[in-house]
Amino acid sequence: MLIFESSYDDFMILGYDRVDKCGECMKQVTDKDKGIQCEMCENWHHAVCEGISDEAYSMIGRLETIHWFCKRCNHGIVKVLKTVSRLSEKVDKI
Repeated sequence: MLIFESSYDDFMILGYDRVDKCGECMKQVTDKDKGIQCEMCENWHHAVCEGISDEAYSMIGRLETIHWFCKRCNHGIVKVLKTVSRLSEKVDKI
């Protein structure tokens, strides 16, 4: 997962002109915005468009083990994870 914000040097993408559009509002997401990339569809989103608070955004940026999915993909990933879990249980029984 990638996030960027000008005040977080660890996550700032330097020397790259961002032309990605937010998956919600379709406006440009730049390195001056609080942006986050969905791990499923790989689209960039403004944190505010996804309802992510400043506190949650900061936490996501500090933790490497968090996976983030946009609102649209989140519903689909739940189905995928349930299917994988059921398949894993079947494999364990074999």
